[in-house]
Amino acid sequence: MDFFIEVITITGILFPIVDPLGNVFPVQSILDREAREIRSKIIYRETLFATLILVLALFCGGPLFAYLNINEMALKITGGVLLFMIAITMVFPKSGHTHANIQNDEAQHPFIVPIAIPFIAGPSAISVVILMKGQYPYISILVAIILLMALVLFILMMGTPIVKFLGQKGAMAVERLMGLLLVTIAVQMLLSGVTDMALDIKHRVDTTPAVSHAQQTPSSNAPVQGQP
Repeated sequence: MDFFIEVITITGILFPIVDPLGNVFPVQSILDREAREIRSKIIYRETLFATLILVLALFCGGPLFAYLNINEMALKITGGVLLFMIAITMVFPKSGHTHANIQNDEAQHPFIVPIAIPFIAGPSAISVVILMKGQYPYISILVAIILLMALVLFILMMGTPIVKFLGQKGAMAVERLMGLLLVTIAVQMLLSGVTDMALDIKHRVDTTPAVSHAQQTPSSNAPVQGQP
């Protein structure tokens, strides 16, 4: 049961960051001139590339953090700050810079860029996957990535009816709603990291005097100078 909850939680965190509903519009714009069969093949291929990129980030990020001696508290606090910044840009986007209206008319036959990177597996998604390593087991994150990419694939394959149904304003509304959800997740992650840091500091303060006193107090069994 805990495994299932972890997978759903991780998927819920990554879904607003990847933002497949917002990415439907630029992807459809790029593939608008392609035949339906070719469009489907490109979406399958780019989703697979994005999955491989996130999995690579998952398994290579841990050794990197271990080498840099970065602990779990730092990961939680950094992840919370990063998610909060991402969420704020989603809730209050700059004019003309939302995911929904990104255009890339030059990409006639996209290969990895720009659909796999940065639309699906962008820097934010890669960073959050790496940061999650300190909070969740590898298997939970891996299954969540696969589940997320399955959802992304389904949404992108259904791009044409979604574009017609939501429209430009509908996509912007969905993106801001996801941003609000992400703000809540970011604050919770940040509070968890700060709480762990406070408990760690308290533990260090409580144990340091006892250790110092034990080091300064001579052992009762130690021989007294001048006695045989």
